[in-house]
Amino acid sequence: DWLSIAHALRIEIGLEVRAGMLDADRAKEVYFARLEKFDDDDGFLKAVPRRTGRKEQPVTYVISLNIPQRQAGPILLSGNSRLRVMGRSKLPQEVTFSLAARNHDRTVMGRFGVARRVESTFDIEIPISDLRELGKKTSAVGLEAFVFDCFVDKPGLKLTHVELVTSEE
Repeated sequence: DWLSIAHALRIEIGLEVRAGMLDADRAKEVYFARLEKFDDDDGFLKAVPRRTGRKEQPVTYVISLNIPQRQAGPILLSGNSRLRVMGRSKLPQEVTFSLAARNHDRTVMGRFGVARRVESTFDIEIPISDLRELGKKTSAVGLEAFVFDCFVDKPGLKLTHVELVTSEE
């Protein structure tokens, strides 16, 4: 779920008032003081719970982003590209970061991912060459990306930035 920074700050300040950490009379002043530190379009994606399969299956927390196809052409995954992900996790945990990708004629499709341990505030870069088809050894290099996903087993994951970075070599 996308939360704008304005909405997130309202929630945060409301929790501080209820916990007695902030005086209700000062809440509006504190809100605007914090809000001016951010751009209008700042915010974050919050992992939402999903159950895959039957009721006895564990809940998985998912963040999913469609990657828009550009007029200049598809988003090709090269061997010298990296996936940069920034965010926060309430708990230390392992996150599976993945890209759904396909070849140009769509005869090859798959989800390519890798697990990384994150905690608190994180900023990680994952070489595209590290992404492997889930359950297989096939690489994502040379394919077109169309969806970014990440999966965790515990609540509390928020992403603030996702970017595909290409190095010119």
